[in-house]
Amino acid sequence: MKAADIPEAEIIAAIEQVGRTIGKGAIGGKVIPKLACLWDLQEALPAYPPKVVLARLKSMVKRKVIGAQCTCGCRGDFTTDPNFWYGGK
Repeated sequence: MKAADIPEAEIIAAIEQVGRTIGKGAIGGKVIPKLACLWDLQEALPAYPPKVVLARLKSMVKRKVIGAQCTCGCRGDFTTDPNFWYGGK
């Protein structure tokens, strides 16, 4: 199985499903969006191996389909807002 086997719509739906709003405020002057942690997304997508889910997430962030704090494999904080700050690795 490869990352491209996971439909982008399924990733976006999982972010919407498990994402959490962490409060009212701002990060670098931006409104905090609904964020989904890597492990929550991997749990929400049990049909796919965790490394494949991470690879798909990295690909989508790189192409600015979604946004993330980091794509190294830590918590991630993925969001459907592609303009969310990305300090990635």
